[in-house]
Amino acid sequence: VEDWGIGATNFYGFSAKPGGARVGETGFFYPSPNFTSFWASDAAVDWASPVIEIYSFSSSIYISTHYERWGLSVRCIKD
Repeated sequence: VEDWGIGATNFYGFSAKPGGARVGETGFFYPSPNFTSFWASDAAVDWASPVIEIYSFSSSIYISTHYERWGLSVRCIKD
């Protein structure tokens, strides 16, 4: 993420590359050099799950939800 943009560092050792997303309703893959989204571990409701989003224009991460039909990146983290 260090080369992504504004204030990005790898201070916590969590490297990521842009991943884009597949839109569930259409199946269209949206490639993007500006963001990546990772599924979180558990479903929030029956039709949506929490997502961690990282954008090139921000030094923050964002938590949101997406429909489970969407195609997002998966990040395996060793305990």
